Amino acid sequence: MLQFYKAALKRCKAGTPTLVEKLQRDRLACQLQKLEDSEKFCRWLAKTPSTKRMTQGGSPGRKQRRVGDDGRGSERAVADAETQQEIENAEAPHTWQFSVSYKNTLGELLRTRKQACTESSQRCTRRQLKALLPDCVDFDISNCCFSVLAQLVDLLKPLEPVPKVVADTLRMLSTDREGVCVDELHVSPAEGKQLLLETFNGAAIHPNYANNAFLRDVQRASFYCRWLACTVLPEVHQKCIQDPARKQADVSTLFFLWSAAEDFILQAWVELLLQQGPRHLSLHYDGVRVNRECVGDIAEFITASHSWIKSKTGFTVQIVEKKHEYFVDLLIQSASSRREAPVAASLLLENGNCVPCALSRVLPEDKVAQLISHLSALQAQSTHWKYRDLARSLEVKLCPFLCGETLLPGKYLIHSDGKEAHCVAAVVHANSQDITAWDGTSELSMSLRTFRNCIAGCVDENSIVGFAVEPGERKERSDLPSLASSLDTLLELRAGAKGSEYPRPDDDQSSADASACGEEEDESVVSPGQALLAKLKAEVQVTLEEKLFPKVDEKYRCPLCPFRAFAKLTRVSQHIAKYHTVKVQFCPSGTKQVKLLLALYDEDCMRGKDGQNYLQRSSDTLRQTVAPSLLSSRTDIDKFIRIVFTAAGPVYRNLDALTDGEPLRRVRNIYYTRCFAHLVVREMLLCNAKATWLKYSR
Repeated sequence: MLQFYKAALKRCKAGTPTLVEKLQRDRLACQLQKLEDSEKFCRWLAKTPSTKRMTQGGSPGRKQRRVGDDGRGSERAVADAETQQEIENAEAPHTWQFSVSYKNTLGELLRTRKQACTESSQRCTRRQLKALLPDCVDFDISNCCFSVLAQLVDLLKPLEPVPKVVADTLRMLSTDREGVCVDELHVSPAEGKQLLLETFNGAAIHPNYANNAFLRDVQRASFYCRWLACTVLPEVHQKCIQDPARKQADVSTLFFLWSAAEDFILQAWVELLLQQGPRHLSLHYDGVRVNRECVGDIAEFITASHSWIKSKTGFTVQIVEKKHEYFVDLLIQSASSRREAPVAASLLLENGNCVPCALSRVLPEDKVAQLISHLSALQAQSTHWKYRDLARSLEVKLCPFLCGETLLPGKYLIHSDGKEAHCVAAVVHANSQDITAWDGTSELSMSLRTFRNCIAGCVDENSIVGFAVEPGERKERSDLPSLASSLDTLLELRAGAKGSEYPRPDDDQSSADASACGEEEDESVVSPGQALLAKLKAEVQVTLEEKLFPKVDEKYRCPLCPFRAFAKLTRVSQHIAKYHTVKVQFCPSGTKQVKLLLALYDEDCMRGKDGQNYLQRSSDTLRQTVAPSLLSSRTDIDKFIRIVFTAAGPVYRNLDALTDGEPLRRVRNIYYTRCFAHLVVREMLLCNAKATWLKYSR
């Protein structure tokens, strides 16, 4: 990514740039600076002996922060360095103390945001904070700039009445910024926040929003607030004029005005936190980060903070807990629907094959077969696949782009770093309002706006890259972003993570129940062997040729599905040809039928029989055991049936009828009877076996 941003900035045209080119250049420079700062912090962290002490000692010890208002940050930083050296030499392997001083940018002239004098958690990215301080919680003053500024204007009581357009705009921005983003700007809250702050802080209105009336009102409000700030703080304004680094002195003066109030609020808030004896407390401009056990119940702490800040400062603020999630985890949490979608071959689910697995979701069947053959030949040589190598081998064109750009209808690969470099597939549908994404065997559906919110809100946002999938050697699409020569560098990226670590319980099971049961194998991954797949393919072909479809209750039933039936005979053939394909292992009803036909196949192998018709036999078994029957219009049945282990053997039951008859017990999605539990314990005692999960059989 660093290589790309550097190359892109070098290729920017010389001369006076247009507004669009300037905005693009500024964005690239900002992203490059963030990545360089992140690497710089990581290098500092690696060289700090205290980090070794922290990791070797288990949990980090007391971490203190000292706030200084006198601007003598450099002197205190030296003292802190000496203190840190003393701590490193101390005989306390389970304790790590690290004090950091903060300074004001304007010294004694005016209080403003506290800046850490040395490397600290304040300088960490959200992704680094997630890894380094997982036991801490992040609190933020929501919409700090506009909410504080609106109250400041009222408190200052200007002699001249505030213009109505300014008052109305500030009121809307302070009370309903998210609604403004959606209703007035027609963008996601994350995109709208950035757009509003840039416009309010003096940036020109982006050409895409040149005719937006509300943004022009934001500009008017900005002009008024800048005038007000310069009138109230003339010394600060003069100092900003004398500073050549500040190109817009009035904008800087406005920032110092409301950030002084922000710091006043933060100081009062810290007083409340210090009463709790925090083990870690760090300042993050308009928020704090504190160890979780210090605050207790989150909702109660937020309510107490609201009351405390109001009583101490007179300001009314809204405090929220900030969540730090990786892109793939956020994608799974935000999906409007999720279902299991089997892959074409088990090889695609092996660790390191996330890029081929994603490609298999967006390529035609002949390309998928070529991909699987390619993987089988080279599997031992690579565990992290390069996008360029796979595209060249499959003769598929991948067009890289930055995911901040608009996603048009089409097929995409989405690369993100997360905990490890990972790849998911996505298809933007023709209406441009909905998107389907695949991560391993999970198929996720959501709106395009939700997908963009996931990109903007994740901690690995800066690492997200998209690849438009275009078979053949077609010309560059005009709707893809520019900088094609620089973007080509991104094809050198590699990915090979196994997938998201976010828990994915079924809809009827809470994540708390799932986490309490320890780890187990992924039951959604069922991979028949090539011999069985060949039998299934032959069975589908024979069924299509013979067209012997039984008629039940005035409908023609698909013999390969447990419950699917149609009013017209021709619809059955169309259904089999369309849905019983190799992409879903010839079994579109889901993994439960696949597991059943695998069991039938294994039994035939053990008996030395050359079995046939596994799809029909497994369908018959499901129809006989599941009562009441499922709807004939339903193909995917996984979410509506459960396997139940009884002393007489396993049976499938309708999820709605589980409470009927003999009482059942449950571990995750495993249901069993009391007689089955007794049988397991009896066999364990007789065979002198051990199993950690038996504690759930009581």
